[in-house]
Amino acid sequence: MLVCLQPCSNPPLSEEEKINICRHESSTSFNMDCVTSLKVPKDKSPASEFPAPSFLAAFCSHPNQTAPSPHCANSLPSSKYPASSKTTLCATATSDAPATQCAASKKLPSSLTPSQTATLCANAVTDAPITCLKHVPSLFTLPEAITLCQGAKDPSPATCATAFDARALRKVGVPVAIDLCAHAPADHPTAPAVCANTANPKLATGDIVDLCKTATSPDSMKCFKDVAPFLHDVKAAKVLCDGATDSDMIIKCVNALPYTMEPMNKARVCYRAESTAPAQCATLLDAGGGNLASSTYEEMVTKQGDIVDLCGGVKDVGPAVCFGQSPKKLSKAMRAELCAGAMSTFVETEKNGKEAVKSGVAVSKTTRVARRDC
Repeated sequence: MLVCLQPCSNPPLSEEEKINICRHESSTSFNMDCVTSLKVPKDKSPASEFPAPSFLAAFCSHPNQTAPSPHCANSLPSSKYPASSKTTLCATATSDAPATQCAASKKLPSSLTPSQTATLCANAVTDAPITCLKHVPSLFTLPEAITLCQGAKDPSPATCATAFDARALRKVGVPVAIDLCAHAPADHPTAPAVCANTANPKLATGDIVDLCKTATSPDSMKCFKDVAPFLHDVKAAKVLCDGATDSDMIIKCVNALPYTMEPMNKARVCYRAESTAPAQCATLLDAGGGNLASSTYEEMVTKQGDIVDLCGGVKDVGPAVCFGQSPKKLSKAMRAELCAGAMSTFVETEKNGKEAVKSGVAVSKTTRVARRDC
C-alpha cells in the first residue's frame, strides 16, 4: 500500500484521493501508473480538465495488475463518452474489447445514447451484444432489451426471449424473463423459456425461476410435474429436478427408493440420476426397511443423511456393498469415507442373468458373487 502512495501523479491528487486509490493492502505503484496513463481530455473546461476522483478510483483502485488497464477508457472519445459512461463500460473490463470490439462497432445502432452503449457493451469480448440486441422481440422496451443482452457472448439471450409464449410471459413478466434468458446456454438457448412455457399456471413465479433458470432441456419442468404430487414437497421436487436432463430416469430412481425416506433425502439421492443405482444403493443401506441381513450388515448406516452421502449420484451399488463388507473395527465415518465412490463387480454364473434387488442384496436368478473394488 505504501509503495502505491509514494509516486507523484499527473493529474495531482489530494492525500484523500490517493488513499482511495491505494486502499487495498496489495496495492502497488501500478495503481498510480494507471492514474498517469489515463488520457487527460484536451477540452480544458473546468468540468473535464482532469478525470474526477471517483472515475480514477473506479479504474485504478484494483488490488492487482489483472484489473483493467486504462486502454479501454482511452479508446473512447471524451467528446462522446462522459466519465460515467467510461466507468460503466470499462471499469470491470480486463481488456479494451468493450470499447474497441463493441462500442466502436459499425453495427451499433445510431439511436443508442452513450450511456445505453456503455451498459450494452460492458464486459463484452466481441460485438455479440449488438447482434443479440437486434434479435430481441419487439415487445421488449429498448432498456429491457439492453439489460437482456448486456455483455452477451452470443445471441442466445434473444433466442430464449423469442421462445416465450404470450401466456408464460404474462405470468412471469419481462423482468423475470430477462433473468431466465440472460445466461441461456448456447447449445440449448430456448430451454429456460420452454421450461417456463410448460409450467402449471398455478405454479408460483419464484418456483418457475428456480426450476427454469438452469434448465438445459424441458425436462426440469416435466420432472417437477411428475414427482411433485407423490413427493408432497415442492422444495424437494425443485431440488430433485434442477437441471434435469432425463426426467424419466429420475422418476424411476425415486420410485425405487424406500418409501420411509424423507422427500428431501429422496431428492438428494436421485438428483440427476442416470440409472436406478442410487436407489438400489440406498435400499441396501436402509436399516429401517427390514430387508437387510444382520449377519452381513450388522452395523448398517441408520441415518438417512449418511445414506445420502454414500449413495447420492452413484453409478452402481458399490458403496453399499463395500460398506457392508468393510472392517467392523473401523468407525462408521471411516467406513463411509473408505467406500465413497466404490464400484462393485458381479461375476455371472448364469448366461444372460438379469440383476435384481432381493432381500437387500444384488442377485441374479441363480447366484452372483459380489467383489468390492474399494
